[in-house]
Amino acid sequence: MTASNSTLSYVVFPQVTKLILLHRHEAMSHDHEKVPDRLALVTAGTKKIGMEVCRQLALQGITVILAAKDEERGNKAVKSLNHGSNISNIIFHQLDLDILYKDHSIPALVQHIEGRYGKLDILVAGQMAKIMERNFTKFLAASWCVETNYNNCKWVTKAMLPLLKRSTSGARVVNITFVPPGELKKRKPNEKLRDKLRDADAWDEDRIEDMMDKFLESMCCKRMDEEGRSTTLSMAAIMVNLYTRILARRHPEMRVNCIHTSFDVTPLEEGAREAVKLALLPDDGPTGCYFDLTEPGYAWW
Repeated sequence: MTASNSTLSYVVFPQVTKLILLHRHEAMSHDHEKVPDRLALVTAGTKKIGMEVCRQLALQGITVILAAKDEERGNKAVKSLNHGSNISNIIFHQLDLDILYKDHSIPALVQHIEGRYGKLDILVAGQMAKIMERNFTKFLAASWCVETNYNNCKWVTKAMLPLLKRSTSGARVVNITFVPPGELKKRKPNEKLRDKLRDADAWDEDRIEDMMDKFLESMCCKRMDEEGRSTTLSMAAIMVNLYTRILARRHPEMRVNCIHTSFDVTPLEEGAREAVKLALLPDDGPTGCYFDLTEPGYAWW
């Protein structure tokens, strides 16, 4: 390259760079204008309760990301919800929480929200999976239930926390469990554990993991039965509730709560409506609580 060509290159390059930067700035400004006032993420969005939560949030003018594993079902759900309610603010994004895929799928969703919106205002999380078939051992069935109901809820929430901290309207987290309150009280193994759970402020994630490990050890080498199914679902719900308390303690600027939406005794729209109420709490609303319909209380006492 000649000296003159070299000089020309250095003269032109800053101008090109300026144009590129200007274009990027305009594009970012254009995107910023489209950022909604409030953005919600609903996991397990193709479940009946998840779809209804999406619909009710969207009717409040909130942009809702319906997240689910199956792309075809997810897109059909979004189309049905938007068309049925004459809205257009529900969108789909895949979230595959199977153990082989979640390490890729969760970051991909975070990257999408980060790049497109830069924040998250509302997270409604909860897999609400029922127990596996009876022909599985208690250990395998219990492990799957805990992984689906507790661990996935925890990992999604952790991944979304940086985006929730950027909320411009006040971050709200709603964790969903579905074991009836009566079951939570019935299935306490003993008063010693009841006392430990009562002292919820002393819990951290390590203690939850230790409790989970001991529980799974107790389920080894046995076949799953009705008692085992109920106990496992109750323990998974206890873990989610404890984690909710931990999050609320660590992030007092957020409103973090857990809700019971019992498939069997709570009408679908009513259960979703109460979850949405928690997602729309005012800044001075309760946090670190368990809700059965509209009554706040603690899940274990």
